[in-house]
Amino acid sequence: MQLTIRNANVITLDERRPSASAVAVVAGRIVAVGSDSEVDAVSVPGMITIDAGGRTLIPGFVETHTHPLMTALAHATTIDCGTPPNRTIADVQARVAQAVAQAAPGAPIRGRTYDDSLIQDARHLSVADLDAVAPHNPVAVRHISGHLTYVNSALLVAAGVGNDTPDPDGGRIERDSFGSPTGVLFENAGRLADVTAHSVGEDEMVGALGWASDQLVKVGVTSVHDVGSAPFPRTLRAYRRASSQALFAPRVQVAVAFTDLSRRYGDLDVVPRLAAAGMQTGIGDDHVRLGILKMWQDGSLQGHSGAICDPYHDLSDEMSWVSAGVMPECGVVLVQLPVESSRVQTSM
Repeated sequence: MQLTIRNANVITLDERRPSASAVAVVAGRIVAVGSDSEVDAVSVPGMITIDAGGRTLIPGFVETHTHPLMTALAHATTIDCGTPPNRTIADVQARVAQAVAQAAPGAPIRGRTYDDSLIQDARHLSVADLDAVAPHNPVAVRHISGHLTYVNSALLVAAGVGNDTPDPDGGRIERDSFGSPTGVLFENAGRLADVTAHSVGEDEMVGALGWASDQLVKVGVTSVHDVGSAPFPRTLRAYRRASSQALFAPRVQVAVAFTDLSRRYGDLDVVPRLAAAGMQTGIGDDHVRLGILKMWQDGSLQGHSGAICDPYHDLSDEMSWVSAGVMPECGVVLVQLPVESSRVQTSM
């Protein structure tokens, strides 16, 4: 792309020259920022000139923590249980009921972005809430934080979860005073809801990234860090395909989610496998690069699963269901990333 933008109010964010009136772009890179006359000196074949008419031009936003692919796939395959548009739990129930009416008997129903802190009822969804509108279809609704999942009785039965089911490592099944599951699954317990999982193909990922790109670009985001979308390495291939087909416009650094690979290979085998695959941070091009191996510890404040030193304000003297104060500090590790996509496909 060869482009000159003139007669603009350019906010440079450069203290040495905070404002300018023109910008020149050659081969997709900014090569000059200054006055109209200074930028006019840049002349290459095929240069397109835009008169901004005094409008303001700013650098694109860099989003440092987001999940474009995961969000896009959720948008395409789940019902919206967020606030807005839902004001009450009754509103959420109406959406679930509508999905059940349109689904095949016994087909799973999945929802997204429920927020107990914004809904007027100011509480979590319960198994009774979901059973009332979906007595036979398994239902799983993810909390907006991604650290909690709400399920109904049909899902608990499908997952084999009952009063005697132990909490999984790194997760908790909330129970009432009689020991029965309330329908709230914290952290790794949410994997019990995988019986509703939607099988996603690479073509679907590429299409979803087109939608995500539109949402990002229209608010001025030009660079993103996808901090872990599974399954890897298909996510990387999807980004590469979407970028090469001009479907995903922002530049992106793709992180590798440690937990995704550890479930497949075991905690101690992840890094050796990545290294054996010839992986190196920063490999890629201007539009798609590989970034970090993302590792984390404990959970979220919204789900009361984050390790803290003082009690949660709404849990009396309780800290959290993880061992507060003894969780090791979160670590982030840089790893070697693929030089060639074919090596990733055969090695991982």
